[in-house]
Amino acid sequence: MDKPFSQFNHLDLKDGRQLAYSEFGDPRGKPAFFFHGWPGARLQGAILDGSARTLGLRIFSPDRPGFGLSDFQTGRTILNWPEDLLELADDLDLETFSLLGLSGGAPYALACAYKIPHRLTSVGIISGIGPSDSPGASEAVSPNLRRTIKMCKIAPWLVRISLRRMAQQRRRNPESAFIHLLESLPEPDRTALSQPMIKPKALTASADTFQGGTRGHFHEIRLFARPWGFQMGDIQMLIQLWHGEEDKDILPLTAQRQAQALPNCQVRMIPGEGHYSLYINYNQEILECIT
Repeated sequence: MDKPFSQFNHLDLKDGRQLAYSEFGDPRGKPAFFFHGWPGARLQGAILDGSARTLGLRIFSPDRPGFGLSDFQTGRTILNWPEDLLELADDLDLETFSLLGLSGGAPYALACAYKIPHRLTSVGIISGIGPSDSPGASEAVSPNLRRTIKMCKIAPWLVRISLRRMAQQRRRNPESAFIHLLESLPEPDRTALSQPMIKPKALTASADTFQGGTRGHFHEIRLFARPWGFQMGDIQMLIQLWHGEEDKDILPLTAQRQAQALPNCQVRMIPGEGHYSLYINYNQEILECIT
């Protein structure tokens, strides 16, 4: 019988930081990395466990610096992430591997496609956020995210307070915080996250997100509000985009514009699916595309 997935492993990086990661899927399968969303952490990858086992994929899901159990990295940029990833891949003796970025994990998957394409076999993006400095970027996200990105520039202290409150709510009463999240979501996302097989995993991932505090989340939302350090047009390898037509967080317009900007791209717009439900309901089809 295959062993259950490992919720916590870690690597001591060369600069002394700890990089935490979980492992899902088939322990003998083809390697892939999953990049969690924002706010989020490595246990968001648990949703992929069953499909990954079915498809023979071994998925490593790392916490980015300051998220979950990974140490904070002062002054990091989006383009620093491929360096951490390569250290982890080398420690795992992985020469090549696939990538899958969810929502706020998308910039990091794209940064890897730009910086280390020789190590990648495929790259998939689910409901990915786009660059905030692209034309009309503010029109392509929810009003709440638009306000948050704007406040990062003019009143970052308000964003810090908001994140601290969110973290406190999730620590004190994770179930109540999760119910509050469900109530704020459109029907496709609410239904998907409420499924009996999904809700416990989503609740555990939600509670785990702020174990390392809020510094990492605050730093990252500020990174999203700035230029990423590369252009979509500089990425030559194939990028596979998946986006729900009912996504109210990262609007479908984002994927459409990214598809136009990327030189080599396949985009799939899925009717009836939202920001969370696409990842839950279509993860096996998505994983098949990066296998």
